[in-house]
Amino acid sequence: GGQGMPTAGSRKHQSPVTWKSVAGTLAVGACAVAYFNVERGRVEKVRQKKKTRGAGTTALGGAFELTGSDGKPVTEQILMGKWSLVYFGFTFCPDICPEELEKMTETIKALDARSDFQEVIQPIFISVDPKRDDPETVQGYIEEFH
Repeated sequence: GGQGMPTAGSRKHQSPVTWKSVAGTLAVGACAVAYFNVERGRVEKVRQKKKTRGAGTTALGGAFELTGSDGKPVTEQILMGKWSLVYFGFTFCPDICPEELEKMTETIKALDARSDFQEVIQPIFISVDPKRDDPETVQGYIEEFH
């Protein structure tokens, strides 16, 4: 045979995979797994913190003053000693608000029709859009449900 060409038995067959490359790959893989586990824990802590974050404490109950549909002040006294159904909505609400106010009306009618329920139910609509919902607009809107 030719000079410079190795013969079948003269050279050991070498694989591209060595123990050194396997160990290096395993080490890099273990580091990647450890990093992703630490990062996943950090992201989960941030997610939980956002989920439970608040913007301060809410003052529930107590005195308040709103403007009634007649333009006069309304305070918490309107609720004292009475059954009330309170709905927070706005008059520029084409779908959900009318349906919910209709349910409120039907509930009041059903309770009024019961002989075993002698209380008077007071429906209250509180606008969450006071810039658009002036007293006259609210009055016209709620009249549709009485």
